[in-house]
Amino acid sequence: MFDLTKFTPTRKAERQRQMEGRSMTNVAPNLAATIKVWSTVSKVVSTLRTEEQYNKAVKLLDALIDQVSAKPNETLESLLDILGTLIEDYENKHVPEPVGDPISSLKHFMGSVKSF
Repeated sequence: MFDLTKFTPTRKAERQRQMEGRSMTNVAPNLAATIKVWSTVSKVVSTLRTEEQYNKAVKLLDALIDQVSAKPNETLESLLDILGTLIEDYENKHVPEPVGDPISSLKHFMGSVKSF
């Protein structure tokens, strides 16, 4: 059975009392280290709010794909995954889906492609 007492204001106050006197370093050393470098990290990894930020992230993602394809690297793959998620989120909010049936859309795009 689901225990609702875990979410009562009393439990919240109890948790706050437990946290009093603890520094950020003691609670989450990785978080404290991340906060120290966040001003630098956030220039690469942050919510994309403008088209300029979006374009910059896409270029970075392309470069990371090339680099990871040449030599796999778990850290870069993680960064690639995060950037991909941020780009997808921006596109979902700002890039409209094409309207119309798939055949008409394909004909339109095929007609706009120049032959070489």
